[in-house]
Amino acid sequence: PGQWHWAEGLRTDMISVIRDTGVELAERALAASDLELARWAATRALLAAPGDELLLVARIKTEHRAGNYAEVERLTLQLAAHARNLEVDLLPETVEVLQEMMEGRVRARLA
Repeated sequence: PGQWHWAEGLRTDMISVIRDTGVELAERALAASDLELARWAATRALLAAPGDELLLVARIKTEHRAGNYAEVERLTLQLAAHARNLEVDLLPETVEVLQEMMEGRVRARLA
């Protein structure tokens, strides 16, 4: 295990590129209403970056557009559980997407 420590930076860079590419391709596919491509892009990138917030949001948006509300709920719960396990807050943009997907609207924020 210790002999490849020099490659850790390269590994994290590759994961970041795969994640960013998956998110971008999924967003472009959604804009073109290509749900299969959006689903494929996010799902493939999740293999490199399991539990990634941005990729899961892309999957949630895709499944919502596809009318697959059971999958939207499952992915939303998965994302929330992952954030809880890591003890991190979800991005404000993510919270808004989840509210819109699950409740049909974004809740008003308290100041």
